[in-house]
Amino acid sequence: MQTSSSQRIDIPDSLRQKILAFRKRVWTVKLIEAIAGAFIGILVGFLAIYALDRVIDTPTIVRATIFTVSMVVCMTIPLAIDKWVLRRRRLDQLARLLTQDHPDIGDRLLGIIELSQNDSEQARSPVLVEAAIRQVAAIAEQQDLENAVPNPRHKQRAWTAAALGLMACVITIATTAAASNAWKRYLLPWSDTPRYTFAAIEEIPETIYVPHGESFTIPVKLREDTEWKPNDGEVSLTGLDPVKAGLKDNQYKFELPGQIQSGKLDFRIGDYLGESKIEPKIRPELVDLTAEVELPAYLQRTEPLKKNVRSGTVSAVSGSKTRLHATISRDLKSATVDQRPVKSQGAQLSTQLVSVEKPQTLEIDWSDEFGLSGRKPFVVELNPMEDEAPSLICEGLPRKQVVLDSEVIKFTIKARDDFGVKRVGIEWKGLNPELVSPA
Repeated sequence: MQTSSSQRIDIPDSLRQKILAFRKRVWTVKLIEAIAGAFIGILVGFLAIYALDRVIDTPTIVRATIFTVSMVVCMTIPLAIDKWVLRRRRLDQLARLLTQDHPDIGDRLLGIIELSQNDSEQARSPVLVEAAIRQVAAIAEQQDLENAVPNPRHKQRAWTAAALGLMACVITIATTAAASNAWKRYLLPWSDTPRYTFAAIEEIPETIYVPHGESFTIPVKLREDTEWKPNDGEVSLTGLDPVKAGLKDNQYKFELPGQIQSGKLDFRIGDYLGESKIEPKIRPELVDLTAEVELPAYLQRTEPLKKNVRSGTVSAVSGSKTRLHATISRDLKSATVDQRPVKSQGAQLSTQLVSVEKPQTLEIDWSDEFGLSGRKPFVVELNPMEDEAPSLICEGLPRKQVVLDSEVIKFTIKARDDFGVKRVGIEWKGLNPELVSPA
């Protein structure tokens, strides 16, 4: 005999509502746990990156690991929905959940729920079924099912998430730039976002070229927008003890001993960490120096004179103009004469024309492609000199000699001048000027 649905004995509506209220409580508690846990995972990941970045430049693999763990923690939300919502919808599922911590009431509820859904039992003994349902319902009405949620941790997690959230907010407000940088490095671990430091340092070259075997100084300057100005910093060179330098004029000057081999520099200034390669190089030296001298116009010399002046002294007729051409042992980056820039090409540099009117010096300095200069500037002295009269020597001409008009006198004339002789001539005078004509 089957019982029709209209005659089926069901559990009381008040008990149904109580069980449904328990379901709502379970859903609320477990979803709060999952969401708070996800927030905890995200915030802990952010705070971990922020803290690590204050001490080291957190490697990509570490940031990627922290991000992955945080995302795995966030997966508790869909898992909680599946476990506590989708699988805890029916009354019998909720009764089985109650049996975990409250087996007495849970088993009874599960029994009457099964009876209310079993047509054969209700047809065989409806009076007993109704009595059993009423009895269990009366007992269940006295139970506080809202406190029967298994292992509730929503409050602890919510407070923890709130505390971490407050900490993250305080950090973000107090150090906006650093926090924004940490969020970006955390959420995009494979990006090349540089680490933010409160001690902001102007860019240090990847390779620093220094004079071979000579002690050298490395200046490290703080940027204008730095938030922290540490009193001192230090640099470590491979194989040597760290060298410290104090802050002066917004920069640190590290004095280091001479090196003959390549090495690595490790900088630590506040929370800034950096490294650079050190590369010793022989200084660029002067290989050749020539002077191109333009003589005064009255000498009628159109071609300039060229002199090798590696000795550092140029002597020229007063009123001349000279230009120096220097060859250096390495391609140049810049060059100066008396601290004024001049043009350079490759390893060559040339000065402007300089008028030689009075004694003066020119100080030539240069910087090569590696930023190295000579040990000291090369000084060239310009010395003006007066144009001396040409000299004349006659060889083979006696002081006194009587000759006939048919005789020939042979002699040699030698004329000499600093800038060459254009013309040599002879004039003579006889007793009768009318009979004398110049040669």
